[in-house]
Amino acid sequence: MQIYSIFMLSISLFFTSFSSYATNQIDSYSKSASLIENAYNLYQHRNTNKILKSRKFSIDSATDLWKLPPSTFQLNLNTQHPRVKKEIKILLNNSQFISRSSYRARPYYRYILKRISHKRLPAELALLPFIESGYNSKAISSANAKGTWQFIPSTAAHFGLKDTQWYDARGDILVSTEAALTYLTQLNRRFDGDWLLALAAYNCGPTCVTDAQKKNRDKGKRTNFWALELPFETRRYVPKFLAINAIIQNASRYTIRLEPLPNKKFFDVITIPGQMNLSVAANLAGIPLLKLTSLNAGIKHQYTDPKGPHRLLIPVANSVRFRKQLLLLPKPANITKQKAPRYETQTIDLTRSIHKASKITAISSRNNKPATSFCSIAKAGMHTKKVDFNRWGQSMSNQTYLRPNQTLIMHARNSTRASLLPISFA
Repeated sequence: MQIYSIFMLSISLFFTSFSSYATNQIDSYSKSASLIENAYNLYQHRNTNKILKSRKFSIDSATDLWKLPPSTFQLNLNTQHPRVKKEIKILLNNSQFISRSSYRARPYYRYILKRISHKRLPAELALLPFIESGYNSKAISSANAKGTWQFIPSTAAHFGLKDTQWYDARGDILVSTEAALTYLTQLNRRFDGDWLLALAAYNCGPTCVTDAQKKNRDKGKRTNFWALELPFETRRYVPKFLAINAIIQNASRYTIRLEPLPNKKFFDVITIPGQMNLSVAANLAGIPLLKLTSLNAGIKHQYTDPKGPHRLLIPVANSVRFRKQLLLLPKPANITKQKAPRYETQTIDLTRSIHKASKITAISSRNNKPATSFCSIAKAGMHTKKVDFNRWGQSMSNQTYLRPNQTLIMHARNSTRASLLPISFA
């Protein structure tokens, strides 16, 4: 009986110990499972590019802004997705686009990166202007979207980007960048942190994306970006954004050579006392007028807007000189009140085809008058040069041929009527 009692006690102790061990093992397993699940959820969170609040990053340690450390970036670029792989291939076959865009980005890329970091957004967004405008602050689309961030008029007005006779804020890198980042932040929140959907909405509008989601939801389909039936341009837009990021972040792997971009401030923002002639400003800074107008692409004409903003972007290397010369400039020459030029238009009818050898040369006539050139128009009192047409948004420098019935916009400075001036482009 005593032996039996000892035996039963031993069994009881064994099962108690086993139960305790099993409980501990279960607890340990539960904790491990929880950690694994959390890790998987984090992976899924990243894999779907859902980031409601991005971490703040720093570029202070970078010497070449095209070679930021991997820790700077947060989005999953989906480089194995067929649509992304296709866009990578297209971009690599058009290395000139990457070269031109990266060159145009040089004055602004550092500024935009810093603003993105300040707003706690993904660093990858600094490359969005590559696919929006090729980082061209004067870019104009067929839908009348303008500037580096390509705002259409209605969206620009919604975000307070003013458009006057003198100034279009869409071309102003400072205010247009603030508006673009604010808009992207709003879209990200609207789509629960999903950056792919937010970017799609930036391209085609949020209603377009939500409508596509509703259609899929009604059919029992997934509602992520890759599953949606969106406009053709938007279906390419997001993969192209991921592709350009993949290429820039891994330039050496793709054998793309990017000219080093020093981590140095490119421009200073300098307050001016009032409306100012850009030719005068360029002379004060000691830079070509074209460089000044490129940095200040929001200014439409030869003069800044009399109602502001009263500031100019001046290259850092020239800002000290500009400030000193500005103080020495007599007030009458410094502040000049000008009337905005009137718009005059004329339709052009081509009378003969343009040959390759003559490139952008066209002969036209109107009202039985002989063809004239831009020089003739200037002599007639229009004060117009070929470069003016480029600056006024005609993009003639990128156009090989004039089109029949094309309308050219001129800024007349006297009562001469454009309808009396037949035009040729030569």
